Order: sequence, then C-alpha cells, then structure tokens
Amino acid sequence: MTCPSARLTDHKMKKISVRKWIKNVSIKEKLYFVIGIMAFLIAAELFILYFTIHTLSSTRAFVGGEGLYSKAQKEAAYNLRKYAITNEESDYRAFQKFIDITRGDRKARLEMEKENPDQNIVYEGFLQGRNNPDDIVGMIQLVQRFRGISYISKAISIWSKGDSVIDRLIGVGIKLHVLVSTQVPYKSKPEMAQLVAQIDLLNSELTVLEDDFTYTLGEGSRWLENLIMKILVVVAVTVECTGLFLTVSVCKGITLGLDEIMRASENVGRADFSGIAKIRSNDEIGQLAGSFNQMVSDLRHKTEQQKHSEESLRRQKDLYETLIVAQSEMGEGVVITEEDSIVFANQALCLMYGYSEKEMMSVSSYINLVPLAEQQKLRNLKTGRLSGLEVPKTGETAVVRKDGRIIDIEYSRKIIQVGSKTQIVSIVRDITDQRLAEKRIKELAAIVLASDDAIKTLTMDGVVINWNMGAEKLYGYSAGEIIGQHVSLLSVSGMEDEFAHLTNKIRNGEHISHYESVKKCKNGLLVNVSTTASPILDKSGNATAIAIIARDISQSKMAALALRAKSDELARSNADLEQFAYMISHDLREPLRTITSYVQLLQTRYRDKLDDEANEFIGFATEGAKRMTVQINDLLTYSRVGYAVFQFEDINAGEVLETALDNLQESIRNRHAEIVYSVLPQICAGRIQLLQLFQNLIGNAIKFNKSDVPKIQISARNTEAGWLFSISDNGIGIEKKFTDKVFKIFQRLHTMEEYEGTGIGLAICKKIVERHDGKIWCESEPGRGSVFHFTLNHSESTF
Repeated sequence: MTCPSARLTDHKMKKISVRKWIKNVSIKEKLYFVIGIMAFLIAAELFILYFTIHTLSSTRAFVGGEGLYSKAQKEAAYNLRKYAITNEESDYRAFQKFIDITRGDRKARLEMEKENPDQNIVYEGFLQGRNNPDDIVGMIQLVQRFRGISYISKAISIWSKGDSVIDRLIGVGIKLHVLVSTQVPYKSKPEMAQLVAQIDLLNSELTVLEDDFTYTLGEGSRWLENLIMKILVVVAVTVECTGLFLTVSVCKGITLGLDEIMRASENVGRADFSGIAKIRSNDEIGQLAGSFNQMVSDLRHKTEQQKHSEESLRRQKDLYETLIVAQSEMGEGVVITEEDSIVFANQALCLMYGYSEKEMMSVSSYINLVPLAEQQKLRNLKTGRLSGLEVPKTGETAVVRKDGRIIDIEYSRKIIQVGSKTQIVSIVRDITDQRLAEKRIKELAAIVLASDDAIKTLTMDGVVINWNMGAEKLYGYSAGEIIGQHVSLLSVSGMEDEFAHLTNKIRNGEHISHYESVKKCKNGLLVNVSTTASPILDKSGNATAIAIIARDISQSKMAALALRAKSDELARSNADLEQFAYMISHDLREPLRTITSYVQLLQTRYRDKLDDEANEFIGFATEGAKRMTVQINDLLTYSRVGYAVFQFEDINAGEVLETALDNLQESIRNRHAEIVYSVLPQICAGRIQLLQLFQNLIGNAIKFNKSDVPKIQISARNTEAGWLFSISDNGIGIEKKFTDKVFKIFQRLHTMEEYEGTGIGLAICKKIVERHDGKIWCESEPGRGSVFHFTLNHSESTF
C-alpha cells in the first residue's frame, strides 16, 4: 500500500509538473491548451443546458401522461358507473376503451422494469397510452437515466400501485358485466349497489395515487433543477479562474434568493404566515421576494378577517336561535283543566279558539270544543286515565272555533296534583296551516317522486317529511329510514349549523339557488351537491316547510379541480422554464464576451508570431464565440417576450407594417422582392411586439426564397376568433410534418451553410401571438411557398 504522505507528495509533484509544462511550452501550445479548455467549458455548459431542458420537458411529458392516465381512468369509472345504471353495452365498451389506455402505460412500465427492455414495446405502450410521440423517447430516457433516483423510483412504485387498483376496477367491471348479462332480477339491486360503491371507492383510491404521482414528479423535477444548478455553479467557478468572478457572484446571489423564497414558501405551505423571505438584492429575485412577502401579508390579513367573520356568524346564530325559541313560546296556548272544566287559558289560547278569556272560563266542558266525531275519543281517554291506564302525553285533535271554523291542534299535557285535586296542564299549538301544507306537499310528492334529482321536504325545524327516489339514489337512505329524522343526519362534521343558516334566509323570504355544499351518504362517503331551496307558504304567506332540490356535482367538481390544478401546474412550469432561460441566456453573455475579447486580443498581438494554421484556429474560435453570442442574444430575446410587461394600445396595423417594411428595406431591395398588402385594421396590441412579428415573418419569406423575384402578400380579415392575418410567399416551402416543428426554439430545417440564423425567429413569433391570446400556424408545400396565419384577440388585454 502507498502511505498517505507518499500520495500527497506525488500529487504535489504532478501540480509542479503541470505548472512547469505550462510555463515552458510555446505560445502556440498554450493557445491550443487555452482554446481547448474554453471550448470544453462552453460545450459542457451547452450540454448541461440542453440536458436540463430535455429532462424537464420529459418530466412535463410524464406529468401530461399522468393527466391522460387520470382522465382515462376517470372516464372508465364514469362509464362503468353509467353502465350500472343504464345497462347499455355501449357504456361497457366505452369503459373498456378507456381502460385500454391505462393498459398501454402499464405495458410500457412493465417492459422498462426488465433488465434489457425492448424499446419498441415501451414505445408502443406509451403510444397506446395516448402520449405524444415526440415526448415518448424523452420519457423512456428519463426513466432509464434516473431509475435509481428516489423520486423516480417512488413514482414508478405509485404507478404500479395505480395499475393494481386498475386491475381491481377491471375485476369489478367484469363482475358488473356478468351481473347485467345474466339478468337475475332478485339479485341485481343489492349486488349492483355494492359494485357501484366499489367503483367509487376505487376511483377515490386512484385519485389519491394520481395526486401522489404528480406530487412526486414535481418534487423530483425540483430536485433535478437544484442538482443541475449546482453543477452549473461548479462550471461557473471553473470559468471564474479565468476571470469570471462576477458571474459566480450573480449565480450565488440568485441561488440564495431562490432558497430564501423556497424556505418562506414551505412555511406558507404549513399555514405559517409569520415568516417572510429575506430580500438580498433589488433585482428580479428581490422583486419576487417582495411580491411574495406582500402576498403572505395579504393571506395573513385575510385569514384573520375570516376568523373574525366566523366568530360574528356564530354570535348571530346564537341570537337567531334565542329569538326563534322566544317566538315559538309566545305563539303557544296554555290551558289547565280540572275534571271537564277549564280553570285557566292564556291569551294565546283564547286567540287561537276565537273566544275571550271570560268566555273560555264559562265553557261547561272542554270536550264540547271539539267536533262530535272527536268527542268520544276524548271521553275514552278520560275513562282510561281514571281507570289507571297510561294515556299518551301528546296527541293531535280538531277544535271548533267560536266562528264555527275547525282547526287542527297539537297538544302535550302533564297531570299534576294540586292538593286533593287532579289538574291537567296542556300546551296547545295550532297546526292547521302545517297540516294543509303537508297535504299540499303530499300532492306534489307524486310529481317529484320519480325525479332523478334528490328532492326532499323539511319542516321549518329540519325534520324530513318527504323523500323521493332521487334522494334515495343520491344519499343511500330509503324513505322509510329518513322520514321523521332530522336533516342533520346528512351533515358533515363542522357543518352542523348549515341548516339553521339556510332556514334563516328562507324565513326572510329569500330563495336559495345553486348553493354548493357537502353531504354525508349512508355509506359514509361524502358527496358534493348543488342545492336549491324554496319556502312552502301557508295562505297567510308564512313559511311552514322547505322544499329542497339537490343535484350531485361531485364529478364536475373533481373535473374542475383537476383542470385548475393542471392549469396552475402548467403555468408554474412555463414560468420556471422562461425564468431559467432568461437567467442562463443573460448570465452566459458575459463569459462569452470575455472569451471573444481575449481571443481577439491574442489574434491582434500574436498574428505575426503564429503560423497560418494557428491564425486559422483563432478565427474558428472567434467565429464560434460570435455565433454563440447571437444564439444567447436570441434566447434572451425569446425569454424577454415571456417576461416583458407591456400595455396594449389601439394602433393601426398598416402603419406598423410600413415601419417593418422600412426596417427590411435593404433585404427587399437586394432580393427585388414584391410585397403587396391590403388595408389592415385598427387593433389593440403591443406596437413593438407586432412590429417584431411582421419583421420576422416577412424577413423569413424573403430569406427562404429561391425565386428571382420573391412575392409576398399580406392580408387581414375579421373572424369570430379575432383578426386573422395571413402572410403568403412563393418560397421554398415546408414539408407538412415540419410545420409544427418550425415554431419550436432552435429548431432548424436547413444547415448554416444554406441559410443563416439560429432557428428562434418563429418561436419568438409564436410567443408574441400567444401573449396576445392568439394562435399561429403554417400551411405549406415544398416548392409551392408558405402561408403563415395568426390571430389577434378583439378585446384589450394588459400584461
């Protein structure tokens, strides 16, 4: 073995040898060495940049693939559940069709797990999963390169679990299909309900796995970004040794600023609004940190406001319940009887019966106040009580008012002993209007019984008195199970006060439309419903009951949330990519400028001391650096289009076009180009951006044209989608399969020897049009020219 001291000595000798070699070699060899190192560093930076964009694009493709997988799974569950209701074979085939999409992704995953996977099988699997063919190769490479990374490994594990749940869903579908096919009526309903419940449970389980998959990929993407950023910092530090200290300082400042924002973001994610992101500079990162701190402050303020609002609502509820109790007590009649005589009647009872207090006291027997058909019933109750039999403490009967009108009453009574006398204290409530309302409700019940919507009728106290088939299907309770129960049986924990809040609005004469809420079904599952509630009024206009129509909106809510999440995620991803491109292109200009300066300095000082070959190599290095500078400037221009903040204004598109033609005058004159355009409209757009758009498209039409006289025609017409602009030419044309590729950044169809340029012009055009809420596309045939179309929105926008 070699001892550590010996190894250290060898290392020092090597360092001395390298220094001596650099010191003693010729200027030509030094130049070769410097150029080689610089070229290697530039190539390394470009490779890392390409690898970053390619890997992030592959991650985005996987996120998009998960969206397709999730959509297919949701559609499969939906069609299978629909099949359980309709028993239509077409719904079952639709279920199989969407399940087949997930099988394609599974096929790709299983093949990639093999030691020597067949790339064609993996490709076919992803293609069957409806992934974009342009993204599939990158997706395969992402898994193969990062299979050992915990995030990718965890994502594949979640993917595998999702496939196992899909297998269970397929099994439920097969059972359901067999059940429908065999048509066994006496078994179908309970088994069908069980299978439908399994579908919902599996659907929920898959939703959790899909969210976890997306979250894991997002974490992996952020990890990869941090890793590659560290690699770039290491490369930048190496370049710093040749004079690029400023670049390292900028990168370090950006990293610290981003870490500070990430730390504060994690605190906000834990609902901790006490911390803020430290502002380290006044650049874009510092401005972002300031905006973030303002957002945290606003969130903290809104959270405090919400707490105050909830406390105020609770106090209002307590006051409301107190008023309701007091109002009920004041409307009830109280009567005390001894034998058959009335010994006390309060004012509420006298008003209810239509007698004065004196007239009530003079009634010979309270039995005489009821209709003849009810009198014998009361006598039997009296006889049973005197015989020692237990009599009901509550009941209902009819009463004949003084004016002869019969009303329905509800009473509760208590027998008390006052000395040697037995008295009955009864509390009476007029329920005539309630009974009439119930009668009307029962008449309406036949109409709503078969409705697909859940229709229920409640008393003002929240007791269910009507329950249709739609409600049975939605909540799982049969009419026999729920009628007579309080509606709070459906309430979710923490939302028990919801009915009181709705009742308060109903009593105030409000009609509640499309009120969204969450209810608990019999099986414990939660369902999102949209509720419409209306009061049922008596002839005096008072609310005696509440009619409620509820509709299941769970699927639409889930779809809306998923779409919003995907949109937010895509927006964040695009913003991160634009920011990354901006930072990289901006920070690379300085080292390139340094390289170009030093190479030119060598060329100036040692031109006469070097041979022709060395001078030629210096020329190659200079030209390469210049081309790289052009590419970086173009990339910076592209990223600025995404970052730029500009105000739209009313401008004349024709005037902007004439300015663009003036700027292109030299190219037009040299190529003898003929340009014809019609009257262009007055539009709302960014002037500089529209000018750049015209210049790029017209410049390309002149550049990619082998005709002796390039002919270009420009027109615009008004459509529903906005103003449609068209720029046609008689140039070399584009093959149909490349008409989408030309709009991608740095995508060239020709070599530099054929046509100059970096391949970013049309990508900038696409970005400008999209910032105007428009679209751009190309129609072309090789040898027959091209027509570029783009639309600009009618409405004014401010970015």
